[in-house]
Amino acid sequence: MTLRIDLSTGDTEVTPDGDWLFGIRELAGTPPRLPVYHPAQPIVFRPGRAALALTRFTLYAKSPLSNGVAESRVEGPFGPALAEPVVLTGHAPRPCYVLIADGRTQVLDATDLWGLDTQVTTDKLVARHGPDAQVATIGPAGENLVRFASLVTSG
Repeated sequence: MTLRIDLSTGDTEVTPDGDWLFGIRELAGTPPRLPVYHPAQPIVFRPGRAALALTRFTLYAKSPLSNGVAESRVEGPFGPALAEPVVLTGHAPRPCYVLIADGRTQVLDATDLWGLDTQVTTDKLVARHGPDAQVATIGPAGENLVRFASLVTSG
């Protein structure tokens, strides 16, 4: 199953999962000239295969540097915490974060986290949601659309 979240509306939908090329196919399904920061441009988080006990996940997005498909593999406890692939689309009207817990998905206000560095943001979210919370955050570089910004995960 795949969890799809529209950040513009907060709507969520669960759809059947695709094959192992799922993340690349998801991006390939968008119009080729669709701008990198267009609300319809997906960002895909795909967990590692549980059977292999991989402590990683793969992030797929359109690269703001090359306009091609970007694939990053990230290790750490965030990967195993992902139960299913997550596809983000849309453009939130204000800073937000996604909380997936206890079978529920929520898009929550993150105005108080805006402008904080990744470590402070991670610490605040772990304090807010408990010591088992796993966090992936972008920090000020991502917030300001720096083309070489990165995603930082807790762990």
